[in-house]
Amino acid sequence: MLYEHFSECPVIEGYSRTVAAYGILGKESNLKANVGLPILLLKQRNDWQWDLPGGASVPEDTMPYDGAAIEGSGDRSIRRTLQRELLEEVGVRSDYHFRIGDPLYEARGSERRIVEHHLFLVVPHGPPKESDEALNLAWVSPKSAVGLKIARFEPERYSLGPIGVMMYDGFSILSTPMYEGALTEEIKSKASSEISPTAYTLIDRSCYFARLSQDGTVKLYRRLNPLAPSGHFIGSLEHLAKQ
Repeated sequence: MLYEHFSECPVIEGYSRTVAAYGILGKESNLKANVGLPILLLKQRNDWQWDLPGGASVPEDTMPYDGAAIEGSGDRSIRRTLQRELLEEVGVRSDYHFRIGDPLYEARGSERRIVEHHLFLVVPHGPPKESDEALNLAWVSPKSAVGLKIARFEPERYSLGPIGVMMYDGFSILSTPMYEGALTEEIKSKASSEISPTAYTLIDRSCYFARLSQDGTVKLYRRLNPLAPSGHFIGSLEHLAKQ
């Protein structure tokens, strides 16, 4: 089964909370040019597993005007965490990033903490490079990812950990759109929050991502799921798919 995460932050007595931000990096600075291309993964020195660039916030990331009760949990603070982690791990600077979906909340019993994962599509200024934290970098396609050692990604056990979920969400929004056209009332009715040009919003029970274009049209992307026979989630908007 797909890794089960919380859609809202759980409250568990005795658990601390950590905020983390991760980036989906395409090869090109032009978003359209990245459609169908692989995404960047790296190997961390401490566990030798493939990972997405990113990591946990530190107190210095917190920006007072976020008004956040928990360090790093405000949007500007999260983006500062993302920028710092990208620079430290893969030498990338970026001020141009789009939120992908909603946070994932992971309960780690052995550590007695909740980890709040945030994901962004990043348009980098210059190519990534290895660092003391990231030993190897690789551009990975969905088919190649299935055979890699990624934290808690075990296709044979139908288990996909949070890094795997975010990785495939990255593949999803860099795939060819399932639909590109008018923002209809039917599509609007499937969205629990506003569809905007600055984010990839989950709609229709999290089966699709939607993003508004500058001209007012909308792009819909199937949310990929390597554990499903179809390779993706199937919602109620399949009739909009390109023939």
